[in-house]
Amino acid sequence: MIADSASAPSDLIALARERSCNAASRWTETCRQLAIDDIVALYERLRASAPRRHSRGKRYFSPQSRSGITRSGSYSNREEEHLAIALWQHSLTGNGLQVHGLGSDLRIVDYQTPLKARQTDSRIGKIDLLGLIGDRLAVVELKAGAGSDSPLRALLEGLAYCAIVEANQTSLASELVEHGHKMDIAKPPCLIVGAPESYWARWKCGSGVNSDLSRLADSISSHLDVGVHFIAVSFGTLEKGLGGLPPRLTGAVRLQALRLPTSHLACDRARP
Repeated sequence: MIADSASAPSDLIALARERSCNAASRWTETCRQLAIDDIVALYERLRASAPRRHSRGKRYFSPQSRSGITRSGSYSNREEEHLAIALWQHSLTGNGLQVHGLGSDLRIVDYQTPLKARQTDSRIGKIDLLGLIGDRLAVVELKAGAGSDSPLRALLEGLAYCAIVEANQTSLASELVEHGHKMDIAKPPCLIVGAPESYWARWKCGSGVNSDLSRLADSISSHLDVGVHFIAVSFGTLEKGLGGLPPRLTGAVRLQALRLPTSHLACDRARP
């Protein structure tokens, strides 16, 4: 386990926030040094201690608050939020977003999905996009702007959200049914790390995904049955939703799988 502090990370959120996971000069080396047994243990620890919104009388989905308009005024540097809402808006024009190279469509059911149950859950953010691949939940972690975190940090943050989602799948399924969606609670969620092509190039992933990151993703998929996919999102331009206007994408929108994990069938099977 890599640790920048004297003590080992307490869970996946703490691990993701370590500097070695995000430094441009160190993140690929950190991929090689992370032990899959440690990651599995941290995932299981977070899943066991995950906040549970239903136990606090809170819901995950609030359609009435999903207007497609951000809370930004005339300026915002939260590019991931704008991209998430723009993709959600675009998905409303059809039954889902085709992910080329994956052989499946991503049906987006929500954006900025909250996971906190109480104020003390301050370390836990919101899921950029929550969707379905077949009957399996998909947690989508987006990166966009020039100052975005590394692919490794994105992977670990998304995996942390998967642990929380898996702990609450029964509650999530009950709400999804109300909105016309069905999911299989026996299957752990999939994780999609999505970003524009320029992001992957900036982190020197080229036209594919860094081999060290790929090997780590394969280990995660095989040990946790959390299918991990890296997606390049291409479009014309992203028009941010400022001044009360919804964000939107111009030009053709395309989602391309950069590589398939060796254990890609993990997206189609339940954990024994």
